[in-house]
Amino acid sequence: MMSSMTLPTLLLAYFVISIILHPCLALPPPSPSDVPKADAKMIDQAIGYVLMLVALVVTYLIH
Repeated sequence: MMSSMTLPTLLLAYFVISIILHPCLALPPPSPSDVPKADAKMIDQAIGYVLMLVALVVTYLIH
């Protein structure tokens, strides 16, 4: 048997969760023009980060 406090508690939890999630669910999907595209600067920066990480690992292993 359910207690008398269970139903109001569940309803309150449902409404709180629905209020929190509503802005996330109501947003329209992003258009293809809003999707970030990789350009040459981003690729160069990623290669630089990978090379710095490799240099740190090599330095750590040598010492």
